[in-house]
Amino acid sequence: MPAAGGGALAAAQTPDSLLDLLRPRVADLDDDERALLETGAVQGRRFLSTVLVRLLDAEEDAILDRLRQISERRRMIETENVEDWWSDRSALYTFDPGVIQVLLYDRYAKSPYERRRRHKAVAEALESLIEGDDPPPRVALLEIARHHEAAGNAAEAAKRLVEVAESCFAEGADREAAAHADRAAAALREPLAKLKGEGRTDAQRLLVRALLLVLLGGEPTWNVHGAEAAEAGAGVQALAQEAEEIAEATGDPKVRANACYARALVQIAFGGLNEGLA
Repeated sequence: MPAAGGGALAAAQTPDSLLDLLRPRVADLDDDERALLETGAVQGRRFLSTVLVRLLDAEEDAILDRLRQISERRRMIETENVEDWWSDRSALYTFDPGVIQVLLYDRYAKSPYERRRRHKAVAEALESLIEGDDPPPRVALLEIARHHEAAGNAAEAAKRLVEVAESCFAEGADREAAAHADRAAAALREPLAKLKGEGRTDAQRLLVRALLLVLLGGEPTWNVHGAEAAEAGAGVQALAQEAEEIAEATGDPKVRANACYARALVQIAFGGLNEGLA
């Protein structure tokens, strides 16, 4: 809708979206500013200065000084003054408004190949931050898994998701464990068929771990009745059978034993004690 009155304001077109409104601000960045912010945008709306240091192979003081200048001059980013696991290892910044991150990300990674490369580099930078943590925090593992997924590295993403699921399961957070494990299993199934040799066996072991966590994490939901019982039982038993078959293919006695144990629990729950013992 045109503005009331005359002059330039009347002739101006209302932006179709917030993206249209903010594009000129992004276009006005100088080359150094754009390179820095585009690299930050690959991380997400929230980004870490230490990751920028690694990706740009720059001095940390120089990066921090440049970010401060951009924050004061451009008003596109702001420091995030929170105390958490990340803040012990890096200065934290956030894009404000968040749509700035979308614009910069789209400019920086114009092809799928570029995006995968950038996300892989971010994942590796984040991996370096957790090397001394035993166990590493779940929030970091989930972020690393997200970037591995975006990089097309399903096995590494699944590895981190299984770690998160095992951590949740150990603390009694069964539903969360099952959800993360199910995501890991979904990530692994398709690339598994393309793997060979030891790489395939490792992926099979990881998939079995994920499937068992889906099963055991979902055990509290097995107690259903009526029409839902048969459908739920069929799905859970199919999952248990899949885990056992993949475990057999690994030839790993421990993996096979764990899969058999999980299937026995399923058989007892949905078939009976004799079926479980068998």
